[in-house]
Amino acid sequence: MIGLKTKLMGKIFVMSQPRSGSTLLQHILGSHSQVGTIPEPWLLLPLFMALRNGGWSADFRADYAYQNLLEFEKCLSQGRQTYYKAMEGAVDQLYANALRDQDCSHVLDKTPRYYHIMDEMIEAFPSARFVFLRRNPLAVMASIVKTNFNGDWTKIFQNDRKHDLLTAPAKLLKGSRRLGAEAVILNYELLVQNPEVEINRICDELGLAFEPSMLDYGNKVRFEGSKGVDPKSIYQHTRPVDNYVDHWLAAYADPQMNRLGIEYLERLGHDTLKDIGYDADFLLDQLKSQRKARPIMPTVSWQTLEKPPWSRSILERMLLRWNERKMRLACDVK
Repeated sequence: MIGLKTKLMGKIFVMSQPRSGSTLLQHILGSHSQVGTIPEPWLLLPLFMALRNGGWSADFRADYAYQNLLEFEKCLSQGRQTYYKAMEGAVDQLYANALRDQDCSHVLDKTPRYYHIMDEMIEAFPSARFVFLRRNPLAVMASIVKTNFNGDWTKIFQNDRKHDLLTAPAKLLKGSRRLGAEAVILNYELLVQNPEVEINRICDELGLAFEPSMLDYGNKVRFEGSKGVDPKSIYQHTRPVDNYVDHWLAAYADPQMNRLGIEYLERLGHDTLKDIGYDADFLLDQLKSQRKARPIMPTVSWQTLEKPPWSRSILERMLLRWNERKMRLACDVK
């Protein structure tokens, strides 16, 4: 093996929706003396998406690449399993080389969009451990709108963000069910409210000795300047705080966001919400409590925003243009 280690390190994957507090969890677990971590590498996405007929594109024709890769698999002694085994060896070498200056026995990879390749990862890395971090989906949506799009709610209907909001919860739930007792499950709200209890439990499930110093992650893990780090608040604190648990509510005082929040819960469904630890009726009541005076302008539905632009009504187009002007004005003021 290239680099410091000749033995394979244990792999830990943090699986979550984006904006779920995964950077915080990465910094805490990465502060363990036996855990090394790196900024979001997105390393596995192109490797596993190559095995999909769809969902990605390339100048050289992704569909042809897929068909020829299937033909190549037929030449391998054990087909897909031989491919997975070789891929695991290569990935282990890359992780070890990236952590060559760290004396650790485990590597932690936190790349939220790995939810797309959940099934392949479970197949290819049978000894890996998966930590599923869950957060109130309304908080996730509010954080995406505020942090990634400066309040422009129309941007959540970009294809990648629609997957983050709608595809991710179901895929992550399916993955945790598939792993059963081997899945390590954690809720963001419990993490920040009872960090010592929750991290102690997570360490125990991962087979790591709990180290109290993990909670004072401070300067132990720092990725400034990397796209693979939450820029919002991670370096404003040196240990977990619960300051942000209810911050999401303020976003839904806006009538448009309130409507989208209600429709988002409807899209996820009561059963999915219940299975990931959240009560749909309680969340709906919280949204209703944020409603203020009657909106000046009509609001736009989730269904409208999913329509092709040419199929929208005149009113729908006018409302969306009004929002665009409002967002441009807000940017000019800043």
